[in-house]
Amino acid sequence: MSISTIDQLIGEGHLQKIPGPSDHKWAFLDLAREHLAGADVLLQNAPGPALSLSFSAVRSALLGVLAHHHIALTETSWERTDQDNDEAIIAATTELVGADRFPELDELRKANADREYGPTPITPRTDAPRWVAVAGTIVAAGEELIA
Repeated sequence: MSISTIDQLIGEGHLQKIPGPSDHKWAFLDLAREHLAGADVLLQNAPGPALSLSFSAVRSALLGVLAHHHIALTETSWERTDQDNDEAIIAATTELVGADRFPELDELRKANADREYGPTPITPRTDAPRWVAVAGTIVAAGEELIA
């Protein structure tokens, strides 16, 4: 029997199991909605920050889904890069709910990594509307999974 991705991420210190029901899922979902609303407001005049907020909205929604399943980032995860944490969050969420639940999630993760680390930076003015819309779809899917 092979070890699950989640068990591997727990063993590596990226994730931890949390006991019992958690109200953190609602806090993460509220934060995701706030970031998404901010991204919508900024879209026309500040597409770069709109992109950042849309990626933060997705991250928060996925953390809410993980909290719903009694999983959280570890304290030591804050010592890692956002990219490392995003990969752990996405891998765990995908294992829990299936990749088909968030079809554009991997593409969004790659776009965010390119935005932050290159080699093919995305152009905020032209790319922001699409990624904000994708983030909205992912946040809505997270809401459905938690409800």
